[in-house]
Amino acid sequence: MQTSTSETLVPGCPSTVHDEVLALASQVWGVRPDDVVTSEPGELLVHGVPLDGETNCWLTWTFTAAGAELTRVHLSHDEAAVGDDAPEPDLDAVLGMLLTAKMPTQAASDRTREETS
Repeated sequence: MQTSTSETLVPGCPSTVHDEVLALASQVWGVRPDDVVTSEPGELLVHGVPLDGETNCWLTWTFTAAGAELTRVHLSHDEAAVGDDAPEPDLDAVLGMLLTAKMPTQAASDRTREETS
């Protein structure tokens, strides 16, 4: 088994970021409810990634508050069957997708706060 990890800070509370990650997993990898191994809203999400009809890798996301409306996201990738020529998973790119998906929501929230000030 091969394990890789990465982490980043994401704007939003842990529960909101958990929901964003679940939506991203569904959109990018086609993760369905039966692919989810563990889901503790705002704390932990573990899901398989179905590729070619089989699951041989799992992503584990942990969420911890890192300040007001800021969440530390730790991402771990575990792969069962790794060939010698298998590329390293690009977890930074995955976290980048999360930040990109989160930014339009954050920008709209900021505009709403500015409009009511």
